[in-house]
Amino acid sequence: MGSFATTAGKPAGSLAANVASRRTVGYIGAMFTAFDAARADACDGLTLALIPDPALASALGKAATTFAGAHRLVGRQARTDQLALPLFDLGRYAGLPYGIVRQAQEAARRLVLPAPFELIIDRVEAVRGPGGAWMARLTGPETPALIALYADLAASLRRSGLGRRIAIAWSAGAPFLETNIAFPTTPISPIVWRIDALSLLHDTPPRRQVSLGRWTFG
Repeated sequence: MGSFATTAGKPAGSLAANVASRRTVGYIGAMFTAFDAARADACDGLTLALIPDPALASALGKAATTFAGAHRLVGRQARTDQLALPLFDLGRYAGLPYGIVRQAQEAARRLVLPAPFELIIDRVEAVRGPGGAWMARLTGPETPALIALYADLAASLRRSGLGRRIAIAWSAGAPFLETNIAFPTTPISPIVWRIDALSLLHDTPPRRQVSLGRWTFG
């Protein structure tokens, strides 16, 4: 196919707002947590996230590369090891905040984790990134299990004293490419993501992700 016209697709709502009001959302996915290069290179971030296994990360990466090539999208693309579905951004810091790490780990340990569940990634859409640039992201249909997990984790974080620090990451989809155009939502061959663990990630300069804990579902 040729390149896209510069028209935006239908915007998605806020996962945080939908969860707070107990409504569902029409998208899910993974997310690269360090597209904001200037901020990510300058300081350390903490994120509670869902991580694809290597085989799935490879499949997501291939789908992203194929899509970008077929539609002549250009820009900075995330590596496969940078793909994750973030549930909460716990902030950016000058150095690793060990007290906050312990609180986040406590919240994750206290959580009654669900049985593993599946997400279906079956489309690509354009969304605005934190710096205002357009991002191409992998996404899919609403998943009640994800919404429930998000809400339960939010409650556990508040009980651990992190209520003022937690924030939803800027999108609930899987941005894989920063580009200068918008495009219509486009279907892709479905990819099944089996969610079976929660991770605490340390985003370190320059844009590396280190696990500070992993809690298995079921």
